Amino acid sequence: MLAAFEFTGPDRIPVVYTPSPAGLYVHGQKLLDLFAQYPPDNPLNVESFPAPPPDAIDRDGRYYEVRTDPWGTEAEHRIFGVWGIPSAILSRAGQKLRTTDFRRRQLSSLRICWTRRD
Repeated sequence: MLAAFEFTGPDRIPVVYTPSPAGLYVHGQKLLDLFAQYPPDNPLNVESFPAPPPDAIDRDGRYYEVRTDPWGTEAEHRIFGVWGIPSAILSRAGQKLRTTDFRRRQLSSLRICWTRRD
């Protein structure tokens, strides 16, 4: 890997793994065993397996959850660990947009962000 930093031609392409919550939830220890069999070049530290909250599982064992982001957009989540599908964008998000102050605020010479009034 040092050859890559020295621009002398790497002996192999670095392998980087980033386990997703969905992958860890579905495959669990089998995924970690695969990572151990074919180790990555980045350190992995998985302390526990993610799981959906108990109230997000219906009696048929299906995952379903509705979450609201800071802008008021509701998203339906049907696959644990994967971002949801927006379901109520205009109804509540429109109210948040009316209370948003879109004046620029300079944070540094390289970054600009938007401020929001609540």
